[in-house]
Amino acid sequence: MGNVKIWDAINDEHILKSEFKILSGPIKDICWDHESKRILVVGDGKDKFGHVFTFDSGNSVGTIDAHGLAITGCSLRPKRPFRAITCSHDKTMVFFHGVPYKFNKTLRDHTSFVNDVKYSNSGDYFVSVGSDKKIFLFDGLSGDLISEIGDQKTGHSGSVFGVSWSPDDQYILTSSADKTCKIWKVETKELIKTISVGDPSDTMNMQMGNLWTSDFIVSISLSGNINLLSMDSDVPFQIITVLQYTDAIYDSPTLVDMPNQSSQVNSITVVSDDVLAIGTMNDKVSLFSTKSNTTNKEVKFNGAPKSVLSAVDGKQLIVQLSNNSVVTVSAIENDTTEPKMLIKDDATSIALHPKQLELAVGYSNNSVVVYALQKSSTGALLLGNEKYTISYNRREVTSLEYSHNGKYLASGDGAGKIYVVEAESGNLVTNKWVFHTAAVLSMSWFSDNKHLVSGSLDSNVYVWDIDNPNSHIAGLRAHPTGVSKVFALGTDAFISCGSDAIIKKWKVVN
Repeated sequence: MGNVKIWDAINDEHILKSEFKILSGPIKDICWDHESKRILVVGDGKDKFGHVFTFDSGNSVGTIDAHGLAITGCSLRPKRPFRAITCSHDKTMVFFHGVPYKFNKTLRDHTSFVNDVKYSNSGDYFVSVGSDKKIFLFDGLSGDLISEIGDQKTGHSGSVFGVSWSPDDQYILTSSADKTCKIWKVETKELIKTISVGDPSDTMNMQMGNLWTSDFIVSISLSGNINLLSMDSDVPFQIITVLQYTDAIYDSPTLVDMPNQSSQVNSITVVSDDVLAIGTMNDKVSLFSTKSNTTNKEVKFNGAPKSVLSAVDGKQLIVQLSNNSVVTVSAIENDTTEPKMLIKDDATSIALHPKQLELAVGYSNNSVVVYALQKSSTGALLLGNEKYTISYNRREVTSLEYSHNGKYLASGDGAGKIYVVEAESGNLVTNKWVFHTAAVLSMSWFSDNKHLVSGSLDSNVYVWDIDNPNSHIAGLRAHPTGVSKVFALGTDAFISCGSDAIIKKWKVVN
């Protein structure tokens, strides 16, 4: 919390360039200057509510002070002489001269929380909006009030949360708790259009922020919906709903009760229609019949099973243990053959090819090795020749997953990066799935073999598209203490779970 990360936006890998601890509390807004040298960050904290610094060294280039409560918004004048404006829940705005930035004056025109402030693209003006339903226009150089925009008849009937300028600075867009967006002509201060978003009785349709670019006019609902707007329409012409979840997974879930089992379950895999292989913290894998509700076989290992996989024919299990070894054991109930070692150490993740005897192993040295598997005369699995090695990951490999058709292999690592290769050759398909900020703990392909869902220690879930690797859908803070498992259902749904003891079912809406 309170950290700013700066990423390379040019190279394909989008590497992290630098990271700075700016505030002790949450960051509310961030703004680059027009020279791309300085960054203004505002929010909440114990010792300060804002800071302005150079992006490369982190050196301070001014003092952002004079507010009594958290700063909610900020904007930098996009030309010289430099100016900065901040707004706060203390009902004030503070105007700064720079560089270095120093306090110039406090603006007290609003009578309630000031929620957002934005400089025009020319830098000649800035505009502010607040919970008093007011919109004010100011001179961008002096900080003097020019006029109020709108009145009791044309203005918003609820708090105004967001404001943006049109690219030509002729109009401004405001978003409000009254479930509308309004477009205003700056020169005449008149209302041009009111756009209603959804059912006005639904609080989830409150409009929390907006953006006006050369290509799109966008407003964001409290529900997370992205609303595409037009000056020619009184309603959004498109509403993008990205992810939805419900707490109920199934109407009538089946309770599986394992008698005498009190140890934590680490991994479950389906062996056959009514048999599960369950790995537990007491160093055992149990073959459990859901039909008879009995444990038909237990195998003891020299470590707790972290991952249990069933081979193509369902007769052998591949088990990754907590000591980073990989072993194979028979899944046949009356077969008492001892487990056989496949990988002695350093294995951090495993995946089995869904169509053929092939094992992918992720290692602590950041590599993935794909091996052919062979069967002995007794039916036991043996490690065959190495097929290929891939070394794209920058940290230890924490998750591996083959697509259902066996065409792709995805590898996630401790840095939050996911790489996809062709499973047959190991050739790189994409390295652009880089938005997790902590270890990728689980991945699952959808049945179309084109989309993948990932869950991470960073608490987020993402849905990725192999045909459009630059795009993604985010489910932020899905499980606040980390996402431990995700599982795709068909083409448009998935399940996630975390150490918060909650299971969520998500609907992916394009």
